[in-house]
Amino acid sequence: MRRRKLCQLLLSCASLTGCLSASAFAADLSIRKAPAYAPFTWTGFYGGANLGYGWGDPQITSLITAFVDPGPAASSAAAGTSNSARSALGGFQAGYNHQIGSWVYGVETDLEVTRLQVVNPAIGTSATAFAGIDAASLQTTSNATASIDWFGTLRARLGFARGRVLIYGTGGLSYGLIRLNDGVFFNGFAGDGGALVAFNSTGTPKNSVVKGGWTAGGGIDYAYTDNIILSFAYLHVDLGSLSEFSKFKRPNGGASTTVVRGWAFTSTRYDFDVVRMAASWKL
Repeated sequence: MRRRKLCQLLLSCASLTGCLSASAFAADLSIRKAPAYAPFTWTGFYGGANLGYGWGDPQITSLITAFVDPGPAASSAAAGTSNSARSALGGFQAGYNHQIGSWVYGVETDLEVTRLQVVNPAIGTSATAFAGIDAASLQTTSNATASIDWFGTLRARLGFARGRVLIYGTGGLSYGLIRLNDGVFFNGFAGDGGALVAFNSTGTPKNSVVKGGWTAGGGIDYAYTDNIILSFAYLHVDLGSLSEFSKFKRPNGGASTTVVRGWAFTSTRYDFDVVRMAASWKL
C-alpha cells in the first residue's frame, strides 16, 4: 500500500516538472523574435549588357537633274525613295534608381552598336543637244546610301514598383554616328574649240556626322534576385535629318555658248524603333 502511494507521488512530481518545463519553453519562444528580412528595394546603381533589334528609317529621297542650256533638250529629272532599314543591335547600359514608396525615380544611359543601312535604287537622267559647235550631253546618276553605325541615349525614368516588378516610362536625349553618300556621278561630252570632249565628275558626299536628337519609350524590369535585374524595353529614337547637294557645271569651249549643268539633292531622316532584352547587376 505504501509502495503504491510512493509511485503515485513520483508520477505527480514528474507531471509537474513536465508542465513547468513546457511553460518555460513556451515562455522562451514568446520572448525570441523571428529573424528580420529587409524587403527588396530598387534603390541603387546597376549596369549590364543588352541585345535587341531595330527597324525603321533611314529612308532616302533623291532628286537629280541634267540640263543643256540652251538646247533642244532643255532638262530632265528623276526621283527615287528607298525602303526602310532593319538590323540587330547590342550594347551596354548603366543607371541609378531611387525608390520612394512604390514610385521609382532613375536615370539611365546606354551605348549601342548597329548597322541600320539602306541603299536607294539607282536612278539616272540625261539631257542632250546636237547643234554643231553647241553639241553637248550630260547624264546624271545617283545610287545613294544612308546608315547608322552606333547610337546612345541619356534618359530619365519614372516607374511604379510592385515588389520585384517595375513598370516604367523613359525619355531624354539621343545621339549617334550617321552617314549619307549621295553616290552621284556626272558624265557626258561637250564641244571644246570645235571638238567633242568627254568628261566625268563625282559628287561631294559627307563621310560621317555625329548628330543629336531625342528618344522616348518604356519597359518592364524584374528583380530575379537581389542583384540580377532582367529587363525588356522599347525605345523610339530620332536623330534628325541629313541632306547633301552636289552640282556640276561645264561650259563648251571656243565659240560655243552651250553650258551643261547637273545637280542632285539627297535627303534622309534618321528615326527608328528599338526593342531589346537586358541583364544588369544591381549593387
